[in-house]
Amino acid sequence: MKRSPSSLRTRSRLLGVAGALFLLSGRWKLASLFGPDLADPPFYYEVRFWAVLALSSGLLVMPLNTRRRLRGRFVVFPLLIFFGYTALSSAWAPDPTFAWQKLYDVILVAVATASIARIVGAGAADAFAEGLWGGMLVFGGVLAWIALAAIGVPGGSDRLAVLGGGPNVFGRMMGYLAFAALFFWRRQGRMWLYLPVSVLAVFLTLLSGSRGSLVGLAAGCLAFFLLEIRRPGRLFIAAVAGAVLFFLLVEETEVGRTAIDRFYTRVQVQLVEQRYASGRQDIYREAFELGRASPVFGAGLAAFPALGLGAYPHNFFLEAFCETGLVGLALLAGACGWGILNGLARRQVPDGVTAGAFVLILVASQFSGGLYDSRGVFALLIAALGIPAVSEDVRDRRERRAVALGATAATIPKTLGETTRVTGRYPNGTRPPLHPEPEHSAPTPL
Repeated sequence: MKRSPSSLRTRSRLLGVAGALFLLSGRWKLASLFGPDLADPPFYYEVRFWAVLALSSGLLVMPLNTRRRLRGRFVVFPLLIFFGYTALSSAWAPDPTFAWQKLYDVILVAVATASIARIVGAGAADAFAEGLWGGMLVFGGVLAWIALAAIGVPGGSDRLAVLGGGPNVFGRMMGYLAFAALFFWRRQGRMWLYLPVSVLAVFLTLLSGSRGSLVGLAAGCLAFFLLEIRRPGRLFIAAVAGAVLFFLLVEETEVGRTAIDRFYTRVQVQLVEQRYASGRQDIYREAFELGRASPVFGAGLAAFPALGLGAYPHNFFLEAFCETGLVGLALLAGACGWGILNGLARRQVPDGVTAGAFVLILVASQFSGGLYDSRGVFALLIAALGIPAVSEDVRDRRERRAVALGATAATIPKTLGETTRVTGRYPNGTRPPLHPEPEHSAPTPL
């Protein structure tokens, strides 16, 4: 049954909201709302289970677009092979209990990654982006509000976190919130509304004390500016306005001064002067030695915690090496590297916000978190390769203007991942395609 374009865009937006919930929810359980009565609640109490289940519905309800393929399709297949090989490594894992727990994480990430690839390749990637970053803005805003309410509460930690999650996880979520605000400023304008949200998210990242999140956010913002440099005037105005707002918050609010003090303590005092890195050197050394013991195929799924070395190696690629060996590391690094080159080699660059968020989580995952904590690397890599840099509505206006000026439809540049259209509407309200199928006419006699 053929579905209307509006129905496709609606489903894509809803699935984008599910994607935002998947990236933000972590391992948080609904059972925490009911107190300690459920000490070990079943998996269906986890928000991530329902988020991935909703995303996986995209494999069924989204049409398979055979005429326009996702430009990151050659990245999806190596990633799926990596997930399959990672799951297979549970066969030689040292502890089946730890292996089964991590296997569940791997399955969730693999299903979510495949679902996002199918959704953004169906022809309404910009609608999926609206749902994804809209969900990030709403859910991330709620988390930011909870964090602000917790500031100054007696007995709280000196590093900010919410809902039982760690400061490093909270710092990444606030980075997502900052990029969500940038997304809607980029698409809708309204700097007065979205820029303060982005600046506030940066302050909350500082309050988390997560140095990995700070480095990742800085790298992600740099990637965003490099990809959006085609409009330097607007970026310059936003940068100046953000700097002024940042200065006012530092000088006039207690939260701003606390954030700067936290940054000075964590970076200047602990990292630079005291050389304190939370024991990362020892963790990295143990993970590397574990990988050297089984260099080709690795020590097995979840071998690092099973052997009592720690929860995880705190490095995305080092975890792949020590548990899946050079085979798994080659698959992971090859897929990520090919995806980055594929996005930069195209004439049409990817969406700056989604690519910036990918850089944020990729860099942050080198300092903290395990494979599931770094799920945004897979999800945002696929999304960045499919989400257009310019929304369909904006491009439609440009096409109408070009057609009005006498340009032919064939000369209007297209952005991969979108459905190309022109002016005019059918009686049912849908718009005709920009490039209709050519009609075959009889040859002209000589």
